[in-house]
Amino acid sequence: MKRPFLEKSTTKYQQSCMYKFVYYKEIKSILLFGLLMFVYSHSFAQTKNESYVLKLTNFINDTTLNYTDRNYYSEQLKYYEFKLYSVESKNNLLNNIKNIQICQNGCILEIGALNIISSKKILQAIIDSNLVEYKDAALIALSRMGEKKAINMFFSKLNKMHPEAAFRQYYKEIEYIKQPECINFFVKLLDSNALNEMPKETMKPTKLAADAVRCLSRVIFNFPVKYFYDNDEDYAIKQAKKWWIKNKNTYKINRNVY
Repeated sequence: MKRPFLEKSTTKYQQSCMYKFVYYKEIKSILLFGLLMFVYSHSFAQTKNESYVLKLTNFINDTTLNYTDRNYYSEQLKYYEFKLYSVESKNNLLNNIKNIQICQNGCILEIGALNIISSKKILQAIIDSNLVEYKDAALIALSRMGEKKAINMFFSKLNKMHPEAAFRQYYKEIEYIKQPECINFFVKLLDSNALNEMPKETMKPTKLAADAVRCLSRVIFNFPVKYFYDNDEDYAIKQAKKWWIKNKNTYKINRNVY
């Protein structure tokens, strides 16, 4: 504990009182912080249930809320396990994308992740419309659901770009889609020598191929390379290539997560 600066003129008794005051003040702060963290973590755990997800899907359709609030709630949908979405919650998502006045991209993407088959015609109608702000999300959602036409449209756009540039711009979308075409895209980048731009010139550049390994680890079941430091990038890339040669015909994509 850092002791307070005291004037030389203060007595030993005054100094003792001052030290005790500071000590108890710090202890009180630590206890208060611990209490707040307990309440926060406990309350967060309580929200991990179907009723809360239902409330969340109700909020996104609540026209008394402004766009910013509804958009915020739709962006939170991806953090909840699929099993927490009841039939009523899924119907709320469908009602959202049917109404352009309240439609949210977060709902479109969650529908794709949940593989709600009855949404396909609605999503295709959005793609064929002039609703520019929702077309990309609808295309990505249909791709996630395995619609070959949508997958081909998405990757035809990527194929017009340099692979490294496409990865930097769309790796989150590719990871979300979780189709064999996505795996092949990431695997091809394992041979890339491209480096990532770093926020500071003094930082050692990391390899883009290592980021591809991280993406593969999140979308393939039992992928051997999970977490690694920047210093272990070369080893991680080598292990990923080795594993792919042996498992490229038997790997399984994990679609149980967003």
